[in-house]
Amino acid sequence: MTPKQRRLERMRSIEREWKVAAISAELVGEYLRANPSVLDRERLRFADHRNFRENLEPTYI
Repeated sequence: MTPKQRRLERMRSIEREWKVAAISAELVGEYLRANPSVLDRERLRFADHRNFRENLEPTYI
């Protein structure tokens, strides 16, 4: 595999990772809306999850 091919494969891998993270964030959000008290034991709020989702894409750019 050439360096260019390795670089492209790495970029595709990062894109797949981001897609999994985005799907996971959506599913966690659904769970937290149904069970908001889950966050209490870590002293977190749903707003913390919202911030996580808003910052997810910029993390991967």
